[in-house]
Amino acid sequence: MQEEEEEEGGGGGGEGEEEEEEEEEEEEEEEEEEEEEEEEEEEEEEEEEEEEEEENEEEEEEEKEKEKEKEKEKEKEKEKEEEEEEEEEEEEEEEEEEEEDTQILLLLLWLGTTVGGWGLCRLATALWVLHDLFYPSVGGESKTTTNPRAFLTIPVDWNHVFKTT
Repeated sequence: MQEEEEEEGGGGGGEGEEEEEEEEEEEEEEEEEEEEEEEEEEEEEEEEEEEEEEENEEEEEEEKEKEKEKEKEKEKEKEKEEEEEEEEEEEEEEEEEEEEDTQILLLLLWLGTTVGGWGLCRLATALWVLHDLFYPSVGGESKTTTNPRAFLTIPVDWNHVFKTT
């Protein structure tokens, strides 16, 4: 009887072993599936992280480009301001030169009319033409700057200029 029980127990034990093996295989398969799922999740997370990093890099590049554009615009504005300042300075210098020229001309005319009449006036005009040769008018064209020998064509009666009274 013991042998029968052993056989039955052994036979029953064989079935139990098979069940255990099947359970172990099922557990292993489940563990493998879980591991595969975990690996897939990790891969998906890595892909998401990579995508986020790429997006962040693209955003950073766009921000850098915007900053460069802003810097370029600032430089252009500075250049424009500098050009405007230079133009204003040039205009002021031209105005000052014109004022000086008119003062000299008025002085020469005053001298010509009060002191010596036409002879001195012609001499003053000749001096003015010489002055205009060396310091040409910046604002407008002068006849003497286009023709530097124009002052020679002014008719001057030198006898009248040096006439003794």
